[in-house]
Amino acid sequence: MAVAEASPASADPTVRPVVAHPLRNRHFVLWWAGATVSLFGDQFYVVALPWVVLQQTGSAVAMGTVAMCAGIPRAALMLMGGAVTDLVSPRKVLLVTASARAVLVAAIGLLLWLHALELWHVYLLASAFGVADAFAMPSGGPWMRSLVEPEQLPAANSVWQSSALLAGVAGPVPAGFITKTLGAAWAFFLDAFSFLFVIAALWSVPDRARPPAPAQGRPGVWISIRAAYANCTGTLTPTSGNTSSAATTASRCSARMAGTAWRR
Repeated sequence: MAVAEASPASADPTVRPVVAHPLRNRHFVLWWAGATVSLFGDQFYVVALPWVVLQQTGSAVAMGTVAMCAGIPRAALMLMGGAVTDLVSPRKVLLVTASARAVLVAAIGLLLWLHALELWHVYLLASAFGVADAFAMPSGGPWMRSLVEPEQLPAANSVWQSSALLAGVAGPVPAGFITKTLGAAWAFFLDAFSFLFVIAALWSVPDRARPPAPAQGRPGVWISIRAAYANCTGTLTPTSGNTSSAATTASRCSARMAGTAWRR
């Protein structure tokens, strides 16, 4: 009996199937386009906020206080943000935080427009942004992983990081020009408008079906926070029994706080 010859592709174990680029993935492209526009809009906030503080106070201490108001809730609530992401969904968390940011930035722009902005308003805005960051940052990684296949993740990360770097390089110049010529209020309005793009993208992309809950149920928020803290501090050895999405998320958030470039 004749034996069929194996094809060269099947005979060579080093040959891998061709993986489609994530830019061929409609859901990823929708989110990437909306988030990139929002990233450019964020540069208007980054430029306008210090400008407003300096114009009102001329104090470097006030600028440092604004940064502190954002940093404290971000650091204090980030593990909770990872746990909530596990229990709800990254998309819903990002949708809520982006909507809240849009409202906050628009409110600051309106107060500036009406010449009613006080320094305590800026402190409140920075604190609220810190809270939003604490929930949005842990959601970014899981959300991207839900949009693409595992084989597409390196290319998706490359596309996203390139967009973040491009926004950081190209955004501040027009942001400074708008702030100087039209006023800081318009810079805040443009940032608020840019959030609408990522909100629309998140609204259009459905959640991927979640895996079924284990027999013992999903861990609660505080259990997830304790597990994530133990994993981040090295007091818990990750195993198949104690490694959760919250622990992985918390590790990524710790790296982000140390200076890695990861956005919503």
